[in-house]
Amino acid sequence: MRCLQHRAIAWPLLIIIVIAHSMVPALAAPSAPGSALTTLEEKDRLIAEILQLDTKLALLHAKKAETEALLAKLRSSLKDTQQEKSQLVTLAAEEEQNVGRWLRFLAEEGSITYLDVLLGAADLTDFLTRLDILITIIESNVNSLQQLQVLTQKIEVKEQEFRTRERDIASAYAIIKRSVEEAQQVREAKSLALKEAEKKLADFPAILALSQAWEHVLPDIDRCLQRLSKLPWNTIKPDKVNLDYLRGQAEITFKESTLADLLNRGLSQEDKFNLRCQPGFMILERPALDYSIRFTISSKSRRLVFEPHSVSVGDTQVPDSALELLFKDRDLGLNVPLMAGLEIADAEITGEGIRIFLKRGS
Repeated sequence: MRCLQHRAIAWPLLIIIVIAHSMVPALAAPSAPGSALTTLEEKDRLIAEILQLDTKLALLHAKKAETEALLAKLRSSLKDTQQEKSQLVTLAAEEEQNVGRWLRFLAEEGSITYLDVLLGAADLTDFLTRLDILITIIESNVNSLQQLQVLTQKIEVKEQEFRTRERDIASAYAIIKRSVEEAQQVREAKSLALKEAEKKLADFPAILALSQAWEHVLPDIDRCLQRLSKLPWNTIKPDKVNLDYLRGQAEITFKESTLADLLNRGLSQEDKFNLRCQPGFMILERPALDYSIRFTISSKSRRLVFEPHSVSVGDTQVPDSALELLFKDRDLGLNVPLMAGLEIADAEITGEGIRIFLKRGS
């Protein structure tokens, strides 16, 4: 009887244990989204780190190229300074020899002295003649000495220029050396980041392809920004003008197509941009390299200021950490040709284009 009672108790316990064991995977399942979220955050972190390093590397290469161009210019300028200084030294030496010959002639072989002029003249006419000859000789020597002094001063100036050029060249060399060292450090950091991504991410080939695409996109973005900052606004006419004479206000509109024509003026077909406007944003797309830049707009006095908002390469939006490096110290302000007494009150991007509100200057 007691055995039956033990069996009666054991069976329910066994059933509960089996049920509990079968529920373990189900209870563990909710942790999967957290794990997926962690993987996604890790992926975003690695992408941001890799693209930021790519951006640093590209900026260092650009800085190195600019410095090397400056160095070549400085070397050419130094060579010209050396040649000019050498010519001046030669002229000064010739002038010094000329002055020396005159002084030796007067001291050793000259037949007319101050005393001869004062005491040796037979009459007033003879005195004036002797004095005129002496003054001519003195003026000739004074002019020669003044020319020698001017040449000496020019040589001193050229020597200062020479030393300045040498210091500039030394500074340029130092900048190039630092850029190379920093680039090497960035390369090593990028190599480590790529190794980490290869270990952790299943879609590492896609990350590597994104990094390689970004390396090609960066120089093109630089050219795009330079072009945008130099747009000749004075060559286009607004598509629409509304005037309010009573309030002293005006509203002008540049349509999307007008802006696109201006931006692509002179570009080959493969280099052209697609320009789109939507409320709040102007979007430049580069089909050849599969990237796009979104800009917002603001105004300041008689200037329009384009502010980069985001950059996408393919379907990936570039992290802000890389964009901060890329757009640092960029001036994308455009001077708008306005009549005297007018300034920009406000500006906005609509689905139609750019609308600019003008007012009387304060």
